[in-house]
Amino acid sequence: MEQYEYRRTLYHLGFARTVNRGAPPGVKLEVEYPLSWDSRRIDQRLVRSRGKKRDDEAEVLRGLWRHLGEQTLLDFKGPTRGFRRGELIRLISYGGEYLASRTAEFDSPSELSLVLVVPKLTPSLSREIEWMGLGMEPLEDGYARLVGSRYTMIVVFLDRVSEQEKNLEPFTDAKKLDKEVAHRTLAWILEVAQMEDIRNLEGLDDLLDKLVATLGPDLVLRHLALEERLAGLDPEKVLDRFSPEERLAGLEPEERLAGLEPEERLAGLEPEERLAGLEPEQLARALRSLPQEVQETIRRKLNGS
Repeated sequence: MEQYEYRRTLYHLGFARTVNRGAPPGVKLEVEYPLSWDSRRIDQRLVRSRGKKRDDEAEVLRGLWRHLGEQTLLDFKGPTRGFRRGELIRLISYGGEYLASRTAEFDSPSELSLVLVVPKLTPSLSREIEWMGLGMEPLEDGYARLVGSRYTMIVVFLDRVSEQEKNLEPFTDAKKLDKEVAHRTLAWILEVAQMEDIRNLEGLDDLLDKLVATLGPDLVLRHLALEERLAGLDPEKVLDRFSPEERLAGLEPEERLAGLEPEERLAGLEPEERLAGLEPEQLARALRSLPQEVQETIRRKLNGS
């Protein structure tokens, strides 16, 4: 049996940020919520404060909130990985684990909401819904309820929801984004980069491809630090684009000569320049180290002066 490994991606961080900023008032979002004492975590836990619901004030996933109870576990599948076999079953197991440790907080399992967010409906998801003996009841465009579970289960299809909510476009399979959304996406990537190293997070390359396709490479690079622009590039290929003068510009003389053997340093000088400023003894040693024809040329010049 394949062992499940929880993996954070840049898409997960961005989606959590988007949901947190657009959730209706009174809903608290907790990212990577630990389900138990071990390492099992759920992408997001949503806890609604008691009192009047204000779901109509939501700015993201506007068709979702009215279907949720006071506590919700949300599992998000980004576009680089999508839905994989067994992940619906895993979400249901998360519900059981969560409910088992909080039975006093629920009168019925249906009070716990489980939400699966996917880029789009895929054959693998449809097969798993059927295999689990569940039915799928369409709600608003882009949302569906899974019928037959003891929990309240909602599936969100981002490709359809993003037609009305453009800020969710980055989390779909779209290769190009709305230009305003692309600017906001670049902003939150840079915001995340201030908190942690994002270069090794899954999804970065995919997101940058979308931004470049929308905004163009110059605009994207302008917002990246120098080390981020050069990350992953072959240094030799980068230097090949510059002339020798451009490569050396701004370097101190000792920096230009660092790593060169004495004979390599002399190779670029005219014979007369090699001897400038030498004491007589140094000059004699230097003369003996030069090719015979060069020695003769220098002796003639010295004799003449």
